[in-house]
Amino acid sequence: MRKITALILVLLLILAPCAVEGSALETKLVGDAVCRLTEKDDDPSPSITIINGLSLEGKTFPYRSSFKFISLTENAPDGCGYIWLVDGEVTDSGGRTCEIKQAKKDFVIQSVLLDPDGESIAVSSPIHIAINTSFFSRFVSFFRMIFGTLPSYS
Repeated sequence: MRKITALILVLLLILAPCAVEGSALETKLVGDAVCRLTEKDDDPSPSITIINGLSLEGKTFPYRSSFKFISLTENAPDGCGYIWLVDGEVTDSGGRTCEIKQAKKDFVIQSVLLDPDGESIAVSSPIHIAINTSFFSRFVSFFRMIFGTLPSYS
């Protein structure tokens, strides 16, 4: 019975065209051999992601740690700009990277993609970074600062 069903599906795919030529439709394979008509996305919307943020999220970092975040954009128009938000406030603008030096408290970072007119066209997911602010962590960071061995993550 399965062989007959598979044969019928193959014949349907061969005999019945899945897309009308010259239209705004394209085909998508669903499952093993099912064809679905969908609208083509001629102008996909831009997106922005902090590429190293997911590897840092959910961990606790030592007091006075430094971080370097990098944003990745897709489908961005020419002439776009970037701003970085830390705890909802603009901290850096103009570049794809943002450096946070010697963090002393937990923070949330986001990257925003701006069009040439300065309007926001895409916002990354927020990345939550936890900083250990205990007495012992502060004590250790004091000596790390003296010896120039504060941790850095990128």
